Amino acid sequence: MPSSNCSVLGCKSKERKHVFPQNDDDFNTWLQRCNNNKLFHLDKSVVRRRYAVCHLHFAESCDSPGTKKLKKGSLPTLFLPSNNVKN
Repeated sequence: MPSSNCSVLGCKSKERKHVFPQNDDDFNTWLQRCNNNKLFHLDKSVVRRRYAVCHLHFAESCDSPGTKKLKKGSLPTLFLPSNNVKN
């Protein structure tokens, strides 16, 4: 089960969390946007099992209607460390 803490560097939010995506491109984008050095050296399976990104970092347009899940391909774009945001 993922940590109760958000993986985005400096985030202390207790919002609901989203597990890192399976898709390699999306996974790598999430990883870069988190800017959390401890994640870069971990295996993808470990990151997906132990870490998550809170809902605060996703635009409302990422919400899947009628669920608490994100739409496929959603990327964190809000309240990220300013030195690595790439749209």
